Amino acid sequence: MRSRFLFVFLCAITLCSSRLLNGQNAIQFKKETIDSVLETFDHSTRLPGYSLAVVHKGEVIYTAQRGKASIDDNIKITPSTQFNIGSVAKQFTGAAILLLEEAGKLSLSDDIHKYIPELPDYGHTITLQQLLNHTSGIRDHVELATLLSEDKDELNTFPAMLEWQKKYPALNTAPGESFAYSHTSYMMLAMVIERVSGLTYAQYLQNNIFTPLNMTNTYVEEGKNNRLRDGSTHYELNHTNTKAKKAEAYTNPLGASGIISTTEDLAKWDKNFLQNKLGKGGNGLISKMEKSGSLNDGTDVHYGAGLLIKSYRLKPIAEHSGGQGEYLTLYRRFLNEDLSIIVCMNSYLISPFDICDAIANNIMTYKEQHWLVQKSLPDTTFKKLEGTYAAENNLVRYVYRKKGQLVIARIFDEDTTSYQLSYTGTTGAGDYAFVDTLGSTVIFNVEGDKIAGLHWDGGTYFICNRYYTKENTTVPPKLTSFAGKYYCAALDKKVRIQYFSKKDELTIHPFPFISYNLISKGGGIYVVEDQPYIVNFNKNEFMIGNDWIFNIKYDKKIKPKKEKKEKPEKEKKGLFGWFGND
Repeated sequence: MRSRFLFVFLCAITLCSSRLLNGQNAIQFKKETIDSVLETFDHSTRLPGYSLAVVHKGEVIYTAQRGKASIDDNIKITPSTQFNIGSVAKQFTGAAILLLEEAGKLSLSDDIHKYIPELPDYGHTITLQQLLNHTSGIRDHVELATLLSEDKDELNTFPAMLEWQKKYPALNTAPGESFAYSHTSYMMLAMVIERVSGLTYAQYLQNNIFTPLNMTNTYVEEGKNNRLRDGSTHYELNHTNTKAKKAEAYTNPLGASGIISTTEDLAKWDKNFLQNKLGKGGNGLISKMEKSGSLNDGTDVHYGAGLLIKSYRLKPIAEHSGGQGEYLTLYRRFLNEDLSIIVCMNSYLISPFDICDAIANNIMTYKEQHWLVQKSLPDTTFKKLEGTYAAENNLVRYVYRKKGQLVIARIFDEDTTSYQLSYTGTTGAGDYAFVDTLGSTVIFNVEGDKIAGLHWDGGTYFICNRYYTKENTTVPPKLTSFAGKYYCAALDKKVRIQYFSKKDELTIHPFPFISYNLISKGGGIYVVEDQPYIVNFNKNEFMIGNDWIFNIKYDKKIKPKKEKKEKPEKEKKGLFGWFGND
């Protein structure tokens, strides 16, 4: 996932300052302020760059561009410069599916096998609704291929995706039991669009979305091109961000990515959320896009039809980021303010989130967060709460004290992505309740005199209320017990865990002559060094994965004990011969 800005307004903004009202919400817009905010993001005009647009009530109120769309051809980035918008394309796929439902061509409750019968039997019904909300259980096949070092560009095609499903049909969990982001789900939806409409994915979007909204510079990239239709391209940067090299061409996973657009056109798409012109018109399509899905138990997954439904500083937003090749895109719409910020970028030069946040923080006011904080807990209780917590999907969270305050942090960034917890009291069941700095609840589950785990209705980007079991880290595991050969039946793959006594460390060997260090995070939990995977040992097995692919189990191959052959009893010899029976 990646992110950048959208549309650029061509008309001169004559007012230096204005106050834009939207009901009870006031937007303080001052062009010079945003100009100065963008200047804080150091940028060379000789390098690739970005285009951004700020849209209020469907009208562009601010626009800016930096850098080159093509360095070799000396093409500057403009409002009409084309970018690959990556996973932001998912909301167009979602809209297309809902338009087909509106036309009576399909139902969201339909099983995916109705439209793609050649898919394997997953052992469960998987609905189009679950594919839309990433609750189908289907593993992202490219992510799994990366784990197995079998990733190839051709996996982004429909035929290769189908073959991969037949080869590895195992699910993360049963459908509706968990949220797991999956490009594969949206590729399947694109196939449904083609088979139901009788058109290619590109043709359907062109006829039913791009043309009606006059998005003249937007199209679906069906081939493998390094250069877009307007001559734009994308770039890799060196570690000092001083030199750029044209990036390689790639194949797009249509449905999940592959839409080429401009900030100018994306502003037109954004305007349609205020007054829908697609299909039969009306707000029904928009309401369905913005309606979050849920798990079987009713848990909100904060994801609609290609849109994350969450909040930014307690303000409701619909958002999605995207990254394909070196392109980054971020689309964020503040639902109550009718304000959107769009950023498109053709390299990893600057974080689109940083730019978007900085702009949002300078043109809107936010309520101060006041929690009904209770009297602090005893120090002994805080010690019980501290520790390592692991979820079913291999996500790991730390709870610890920092400068006297209890915080919760994710495993990879730890202190850099931590949230301070404020105690709000105990629940009726006697559990400890906290709230994090984003307003999400954290409930510590108490069993007897111990902390069993925690529920956290929060996260970093994708949000879902998950349960994290507290790991026993008080008794150091014997690392030698983890060493050995392991086998995954679902993937038909072998790995070896090796122990090195000199450094008292473990390594994982997924392939001959390839190894990675395992970094301990407490108990049986390890992070694969320089890789986005977590290994969780448990007796004679381990689980490996991340928040996209998980529940991948490897069983230890235990050598069977050799049966001792009973030796025949030796006859005792006497001094002059054999002792024997009379």
